[in-house]
Amino acid sequence: MLIDSHKSIDSHGLVGNNIFKFPEYLDITGNWQHCIEETEKDGVMNLTIIVSNSFPRIDLPRQGIFFLKNQKCADAVIWEHLDAKRYRLHLFEMKRTIKPSKWEEVKDQFNGAYLCCRLIAGLLDWEIDNCTVLYSVFHKDLFQNPPVENTDPILERVPTDSNKVQEEIEWNQCNIIINGLPPHFGDLIFRHKKIKLEKSDSNAIPSGEISL
Repeated sequence: MLIDSHKSIDSHGLVGNNIFKFPEYLDITGNWQHCIEETEKDGVMNLTIIVSNSFPRIDLPRQGIFFLKNQKCADAVIWEHLDAKRYRLHLFEMKRTIKPSKWEEVKDQFNGAYLCCRLIAGLLDWEIDNCTVLYSVFHKDLFQNPPVENTDPILERVPTDSNKVQEEIEWNQCNIIINGLPPHFGDLIFRHKKIKLEKSDSNAIPSGEISL
């Protein structure tokens, strides 16, 4: 099918009207709130996010854009409006248990989500701020106290894993590096924040609240 070059394409029309979710207004405080959930059977969690304005949110699909090499994607992103057409991204990845062997996967999910957001912003003619905030949402942190998988002391004496050491260093840093992004995106800052969710009792779903 040929495209008439004399007709302009409405890029906003390429993005579905229902892609964005808007927060609930809180009458008492004057703030707004988003509620995001991890619904996987073994990892159900709830996080309430308080925002100062009606910043939109996208709950990203498990699969990324089909033509991207990285098909992984974080759970949700809040678009904080800064000025004019410029937005700051707040990316959320929820894992009930976080451990060294999962850290690279988490970073890949942040990477896939960031690339999806750049594509959406391009279609909407929006600008993405060079600072993006990444939130690792979890209930159990096994970086400090990894589980003992063997009871035989001889089997437990294994060489130090340099990759595991590097992953623990990154996990505890405020800023991390997301690999595989095009250089023309410019100098990017990825601030990393950890959010630990607690249970009110042994049978409860891990839950928590933060303010942006």
